[in-house]
Amino acid sequence: MVLKYKIVVEEIEVEITRKPIKGLIIKALPPDGKVVCSAPLKAYSDDEIKKFISSKIHRIRKIQAKAQAHVEKTKLPECKKERTILSKQLEEKIAEKLPRWEEKMGRKCSGWGISSMKSRWGVCNVKTKKLTFSLMLAAKSDEFLEYVIVHELAHLFTRFHGDEFKQIMTQHLPNWKEIRKRNM
Repeated sequence: MVLKYKIVVEEIEVEITRKPIKGLIIKALPPDGKVVCSAPLKAYSDDEIKKFISSKIHRIRKIQAKAQAHVEKTKLPECKKERTILSKQLEEKIAEKLPRWEEKMGRKCSGWGISSMKSRWGVCNVKTKKLTFSLMLAAKSDEFLEYVIVHELAHLFTRFHGDEFKQIMTQHLPNWKEIRKRNM
């Protein structure tokens, strides 16, 4: 059984999901910092949950501010024509950069596309070897686009973000951590 409802804590709306878990989990989700809290079905009262959220409110506000700044930086036009132009520009950049990275890394994807993903920069389907890139990359630097391309191609070596993945990233793009930090 799952129960969902909303509460307000210090002017922040929080979506509560009660489900069969043991402890409280709170997250501020991308892209806009929406706050969600998972709670056990019966173990905590709403007052206890509010107290827990209040104890984390400073961190939540910090994450939300960062998320909002990120949304503003990567905001895409709402006009379909403008989005189409951005998509074509991004498509050209990917078509230029992806084959070079495939050759350097010794892995080829089966195909790729662009999607209006808002919470991810890219996705690699390891079964089909297809890559999908977020249209939001059109608002980012070429350096970051290359980081995302290398990141997704690295998933053709290993599915998870463990040590092997990090070694592959470092081998092919030694400054990947700095690039990610500058652009996130």
